[in-house]
Amino acid sequence: MFGPSILAAPVVHAGVKLQSVYLPRLPGQGQWVDLSSDLSYDTSDGRFRIASSPLLDGGQSVEVRADLATVPCFVKAGSII
Repeated sequence: MFGPSILAAPVVHAGVKLQSVYLPRLPGQGQWVDLSSDLSYDTSDGRFRIASSPLLDGGQSVEVRADLATVPCFVKAGSII
């Protein structure tokens, strides 16, 4: 965790393609946004945008695409970063 709102789950073994990540259920907010797959750069206006993917509920493990070049990163829904 980086502060109260960001969770990173870096891959530390070569050859890994999927990683299981536990998303904690935090007080007052139980949902997460997967930045490693939902964040994109809009070249038309230079902004980053979050896709309209469903929010992930905390209190569970999720399988995410991961390799040494991709750091699974989640942000607590509603956070300002």
